[in-house]
Amino acid sequence: MERSSSIELESQTLAPQAPTTTSSPPAPSSHSPQQLSLLQRLRNFKPGPSNIKDAVIGVSDGIVVPFAVAAGLTEYKNAKVVVSGGLAELFAGAISMGLGGLLGSKSDSLEYDCKRRETEAMILADPAATALLVEGIWSPYHSAPLTAAILAEYRALPLQQQTTYLLEHHHHLSPPSRSSPWISCATLASGYFIGGFIPLIPYLCVKQRQVFLALWCSVAVVVVCLFAFGWVKTGSVVGWKGRRELKMGVFGAGQMVGLGVIATGAAVGIVRGINGGEKSGLMNV
Repeated sequence: MERSSSIELESQTLAPQAPTTTSSPPAPSSHSPQQLSLLQRLRNFKPGPSNIKDAVIGVSDGIVVPFAVAAGLTEYKNAKVVVSGGLAELFAGAISMGLGGLLGSKSDSLEYDCKRRETEAMILADPAATALLVEGIWSPYHSAPLTAAILAEYRALPLQQQTTYLLEHHHHLSPPSRSSPWISCATLASGYFIGGFIPLIPYLCVKQRQVFLALWCSVAVVVVCLFAFGWVKTGSVVGWKGRRELKMGVFGAGQMVGLGVIATGAAVGIVRGINGGEKSGLMNV
């Protein structure tokens, strides 16, 4: 036994050892902790329903409104005027949309904080009434013993968790993210600017007096964009397969195109009315 154990020890000693690697210290980062935290949040960010809604609103308004303004300004028969007015509206609209999204998101956060304080005060003032609220939430869906078990679990929770429970299940409110107001602001503003810059591109590519040629090119581009945008927006909700989904996609795309036509017609009509009903040069391409 002693000989076998010595052989084992000798074999272990002679066995090739895995090379040991010395871990080098991490390279110093040039980013501050706040910057690293922001970069990490950006990497882990996934768009939610509210972000998609903001993008849809921003792009759709951005395509329609600056296009209608530019079409109305073509009555002045000067591409420089159209571009200047369109860019002014584009920047003003993007800033306005972004600030509107920021203030709207902050209002949601304020509403959540106020409702949380009210719910917490209600729990402290009348715990029995809040227990009845919890019972009323689950009793239509569960048997009496299971509802009683859920109620017992609720009563065992601390005050903060009881408040969160009622906010989520009774008031249907979820805690807002600290960064959501700024994300909503950036999404609305960038969507509006990107969508609104598309109709102005033809006016940047023509001579100063070829404004109506640029208008018809802009009309063609915007009709295609509105149709595609309406199709994608509707298809992402109802689906892509099936005759019914196809009809709904075409209908949604037609709605977007119709909205653009109405807005453009109103803008052109208002500008012509201000100019005293002068003969339009829309056909003088």
